[in-house]
Amino acid sequence: NIYLDGATFNGTTNSFTKTGTTENISTGGNTFGSSSTTTFYYNATTTNGWYLANSTGNTYNGDIVVENSGGYLAIADDSNGTVISTFASGKTITVGANGFAAGTIRFYGFTQSGTTAQTLNLTGTAGVYFGAGTIVGGNLTVSAPDIYLNGATFNGTTNSFKKTNTTTNTSAGGNTFGSSSTTTFYFNAGATENDWVLAGTTGNTYNGDIVVESDGGDLFVSDNADGSSTSTLASGKTITVGANGFTAGDLDLYDFTQSGTTAQTLTLTSTARIIFRGGNIFNGNLTVSSPEIYLNGTTFNGATNSFTKTGTSTNTSDGGNTFGSSSTTTFYLNANAFWTLAGTTGNTYNGDIVVESSGASLRIAGDAAGDSVSTLASGKTITVGANGFTAGNLVFYAFTQSGTTAQTLTLTGTASAYFFGGTTFNGNLTVSAPAIYLNGATFNGASSFTNTGAGVTNTGGNTFASTSTFTLGSTGTWRFAGTTADTYTGNVEFANTSTGTIQVAYAGTNDFGGNVTLTPGSGTITVGAGGGTAQFSAATGTQTLTSGGVTIPILTHTGAGTLQLTSALTSTTLTNLAGTLDLNGQALSLTAAAAVSNSGTIKLFGSETLTNVNNLDIDSGTVTYTGNNTTGTYAI
Repeated sequence: NIYLDGATFNGTTNSFTKTGTTENISTGGNTFGSSSTTTFYYNATTTNGWYLANSTGNTYNGDIVVENSGGYLAIADDSNGTVISTFASGKTITVGANGFAAGTIRFYGFTQSGTTAQTLNLTGTAGVYFGAGTIVGGNLTVSAPDIYLNGATFNGTTNSFKKTNTTTNTSAGGNTFGSSSTTTFYFNAGATENDWVLAGTTGNTYNGDIVVESDGGDLFVSDNADGSSTSTLASGKTITVGANGFTAGDLDLYDFTQSGTTAQTLTLTSTARIIFRGGNIFNGNLTVSSPEIYLNGTTFNGATNSFTKTGTSTNTSDGGNTFGSSSTTTFYLNANAFWTLAGTTGNTYNGDIVVESSGASLRIAGDAAGDSVSTLASGKTITVGANGFTAGNLVFYAFTQSGTTAQTLTLTGTASAYFFGGTTFNGNLTVSAPAIYLNGATFNGASSFTNTGAGVTNTGGNTFASTSTFTLGSTGTWRFAGTTADTYTGNVEFANTSTGTIQVAYAGTNDFGGNVTLTPGSGTITVGAGGGTAQFSAATGTQTLTSGGVTIPILTHTGAGTLQLTSALTSTTLTNLAGTLDLNGQALSLTAAAAVSNSGTIKLFGSETLTNVNNLDIDSGTVTYTGNNTTGTYAI
């Protein structure tokens, strides 16, 4: 047992070796001479403490050497930092020849005068604590299995903390890093799922630059739970990856606020992950490249945000992120992977979105129709960027465009565009892609879809509320309403510019409220090939049908308005339930002899050729002959 309670030590070397396991609490108030080197060696295996200045601070005018094989060495105060020990300018504190291989060294209420650089290298299972009331004025280099930062101030121009053990360390935080400082945090413990949290209770104040490095552990630069406390990065300062790289483990950002608008760049490699969690605010431009990227509730206010995913692991972000109104945010899937940006809570895209891919699947919002909706603000666009969208899927689940700004998406190579349930585009939309899947979305603006590649089966259930054009430029088969019927409120054209096949209204009762034009070209168009019905439902006015020589097996007219033919019509089952079916001088053929079911009005010039039409059902409906302004004799 050794107690130091107010003595003065003027020798050039002082050595204190404590060998007992009991706790020793010195009152302090000791003075160590300016020419002295004083060694404190806790040579006992214990968890009990040896406190060197519990009531009154020590005055260390000379160098300090620390050594430990197991105990808790408090070089100044015990834990609260209210009693201050001073360390003279020009002096150092180092680890001695016996090493510091176990136990802890704790700095509470310890102030370094001057700016002399300090280096502490701990090994084995040892730990170092920097707590309240501690001020380090010089550059500081620390390597230790465990490092806790619990309320100290670091004013050196360079601070380096290297954690070498795999155990979890949760620092209380509340630390301040000087405005001229660059502070490096290196989790150098190899593969581990454990955490190094730098501000678990109280936020840190980073007035200088931050450098992060890891070869396996999870580094939390601030908090480890949303809303606990906020750490700040001062205006004009940066957070970057250092020379050792960030090659494995997680870089976790919770409750981290960047002041000012300085641009930030974070490049992680190999198997590393970066996670932006709740409570974060980035006000500057942000460029991130990482094998895995999770966006889980952060606000990005920079004018440009760029996220490049380089790893092949599936990433599903929680979402709930907000992107500033002046921002352009690029999501680049540069790997064969699935990347969902809002799996739980919708994102708020107040700025423009740019998408790029050479990979598997980029889901710009959720990954299921019932997910929380992500919104694109009025006046903003989603486009394909300079790297192109050459492979993989661009997937829209639960995505709503506010406002009516026109949107254009051009995908190439082998890429596909998917529009699923819960998705609404309110502006005009132009899409060109090797494969386009329409599986339950709503399109309220004029829409144009050009499928340039392989065959596609759309499940259907879509609503097209304005003019729509569908163009097939390939040899494949493009099927519409493969499972569920579609609704076309506006005019619609299906056009084939290659030798492929367009299958319209494959299943279910597909409703057409506007003009319908079928243009087979050199290819093929079918209607109702899977038993589907083409239903024409305009309540008022005239809608036209230009069949292009395509047979429509089941055609039903239900609207109170007029359905007018502009070309010959061939059908199997033709029903006019309401309104007027105007043959308009065009030939009408049934594929087999049958009657036309008519509860409304069928209008003829009288010059039409009717083939296999046994009866126009005049008992239920009405047939009106209007003539065509010529003289002739017509058989009724």
